[in-house]
Amino acid sequence: MNQENNSSPKKQNAPKKEHTAKATGTPAKPRTPKKALTPKRTPQKGESGKKENGALPSGGATTVMPDTSNLKKATKKGCETRVSTPIKADKAPKKQETPPVITPRVRIRRYKPSSAVASFVGTVVYLAAVVLISVGLSIFAIDVANEAFAFKKQGVPVDITLQGDFINVDSLADQLYDQHVIKYPAIFKIYASLRHKDDREFVAGKYKDIPPELGYDALLALFLPPVEARKEIDITIPEGYTADDIIDLCVKNGLGTKEAFTHVINTYEFDVQTYWFLEGVEPITDPENDPRIYRLEGFLYPDTYRFYDSYEDAEGDIPGTAAAKAVITKMLNQFKKNVKKSYVSAHREYMEKVYPDAPALSFYELLTLASVLEKENLADERSYSSAVFFNRLAHPEYEGIGGRLESNATVLYAIRHETGTLPTEFTDAERDYVSAYNSYTNAGLPPTPITTPTADSINAALYPATTMEGTPLTYYYFVATKSGYSFFAETFEQHQANIVRANNGEEAKSPLDVEAEDEYA
Repeated sequence: MNQENNSSPKKQNAPKKEHTAKATGTPAKPRTPKKALTPKRTPQKGESGKKENGALPSGGATTVMPDTSNLKKATKKGCETRVSTPIKADKAPKKQETPPVITPRVRIRRYKPSSAVASFVGTVVYLAAVVLISVGLSIFAIDVANEAFAFKKQGVPVDITLQGDFINVDSLADQLYDQHVIKYPAIFKIYASLRHKDDREFVAGKYKDIPPELGYDALLALFLPPVEARKEIDITIPEGYTADDIIDLCVKNGLGTKEAFTHVINTYEFDVQTYWFLEGVEPITDPENDPRIYRLEGFLYPDTYRFYDSYEDAEGDIPGTAAAKAVITKMLNQFKKNVKKSYVSAHREYMEKVYPDAPALSFYELLTLASVLEKENLADERSYSSAVFFNRLAHPEYEGIGGRLESNATVLYAIRHETGTLPTEFTDAERDYVSAYNSYTNAGLPPTPITTPTADSINAALYPATTMEGTPLTYYYFVATKSGYSFFAETFEQHQANIVRANNGEEAKSPLDVEAEDEYA
């Protein structure tokens, strides 16, 4: 049944599927036969152009054409040979697509000013704005100066009425503004502060026929109570003075009273916008249950100050309050000039690199630590003691230290305040003294600073010392010697040996004089 019928003319003339499969190298798949597409060929001379048994006649001879379904056909045209892509016999030719209609684009060119023109216009606008702003500020400044210093003030005399039981500079400025005597009450207050009259009390009453040409100084003087001529006195606050020392010194010079100073230091609410370092330092309203001795301890900056020999207290105030306010305000202003907010960020950046285990301290805590260093050590070894204290705070488990500073200075501060005297020796009785400031019995820092630290002590607290290689020091103990300098130790056993050395009269050297050898071991 599978034999071919050679007598059938259709099978003789049909192309053989076997031959096609061998030429392509792929097995023939059963499919519906389609009419093969053969590229047209122009008959040459001697050819009839008719196929016979899959061959084209050529000059009377029959040439069998191989299957070229997968071969590229070469056609000659003149001297040029072109290779055309074969057309597969089993696919219909693609219909020629109609080329899309291309609509020509019309480009609209917008006018753009040249860069030189734009630059010129921008410059003109900028200069005009600068001129307008400058003119406006100049007019404002001239008007303010004219009002403050009465350069060309004109008008008619006016009556002024001040009302109130207590008239401070804020109340005075508001009342003068309401009565159209001044136009800039905020500047009036600032001026009064600069002239140190912002803490004064002004007299209520009716003032007749006040001339319009009065400046700020004349207005402030007009409403102040008449006072006798006052002398000026200079007071020097030495470095290392505590609040108790400062109070005693001022009272001896006729400024205020101890009760008034204590009241101002502990309860008076200073503006935290002006004194940013007092933010979070709350007044002492319950002394019996508050462990702090003085709220503003540590902020009373040592310097030389000039004060009046007498101040007038407001009605109902504790005697000496006006003088105490004047003294404390000047000291806070001086402290403000000598410290910066950036101290804390600089300290933390340093500690992260050198002492990464140490706790992050606030500004108030750094001030407290600096005050302890101020009382404990000489200036050029305070950074070494700072490293000791930071190590103790960072590793409370070390040798049972428990995070205690064990500083004599903190205990002596409490004893001096409560008894008025200092012990001649520091014994076990002092170590067991009951106080929140006893750093032998209480872990961490004391409740407040114990003095106002100097710049050297603040720097030591900010940047504790390192080894010559820049690595953390590993000291946990130190003992002072007669020279004022200390022996430092890593272990309690070494510390006990250093105490014997100090008691035997051996003197320690300054750390700045010590080279690479371990002088403190």
